[in-house]
Amino acid sequence: MVAPDGAGRLHRSADVSGAALLIEGFCEIGELRGHLRQVFFSIPVEGPVFGGPGASGLSIAPAAHSIGATGHLDRRAEERVSERTSSEPAGQTSHPGEQAVWTGSPSQMLNMPVYTILGIGAIVATVGLLLLRANTPLSATDELNARSVYPWIIVAIWVLCGIGALMSYLKVSTTKYVLTTERLRVTTGILSTITHDLELRRVRDSVILRPFWARVAGLGDVQIMSADASTPRLTLRAIRDPDGVQTKLRAIVQEQYLRFGVRQMEVD
Repeated sequence: MVAPDGAGRLHRSADVSGAALLIEGFCEIGELRGHLRQVFFSIPVEGPVFGGPGASGLSIAPAAHSIGATGHLDRRAEERVSERTSSEPAGQTSHPGEQAVWTGSPSQMLNMPVYTILGIGAIVATVGLLLLRANTPLSATDELNARSVYPWIIVAIWVLCGIGALMSYLKVSTTKYVLTTERLRVTTGILSTITHDLELRRVRDSVILRPFWARVAGLGDVQIMSADASTPRLTLRAIRDPDGVQTKLRAIVQEQYLRFGVRQMEVD
């Protein structure tokens, strides 16, 4: 009868030792999970906690799923940041805090003298060539007739005048003025462009010029004098509401004076 009691005690001690080892292993796994939670604090841990009620084993799949979801979220956040960076409007300035106050371009009325001269020249040349053609006698041979050359000359003159008018139109239409809270940008050029920047704290004075044809069309030129060695004089040509543009320019220049402590010295 002693042997069974001894064997039972041996079995019970073995069960207790196995349970202790199992509990110790769970504790070590719980500590490891705590370290992982501290390292990846942004990763939500799903599933039951070791040692808690309802714990049925190590929940590895939910944690891996959480890691994958967090990676997707990080990639989406990076994509949103890149989209915001690439989708900035073209007119927005690169300096932080700098904003566009006014944008404009010269009116095509600036090309009216060019259009007029080209049109009158083409008409006069056409009339003169037609008169010469009428007074040119017919050729008695089958070779090149002199009268047949005049129409081609007229066509060539009109094509050249049209090309000149088109170039003048593109030159004016591609000129852009941008007035910001810090500078004035003037961009010119058809195929290749040139951009001049004038810092507004260097502006010294501005004048409005209105030729007769500009007054009739409601346009004007704003001529700006500055202390910039590269751009001492800059003119915004044939713009609408020149008085309003000059008022905005003056207000921003005064703000720049106060911001940078610029003092303008007047010399008699």
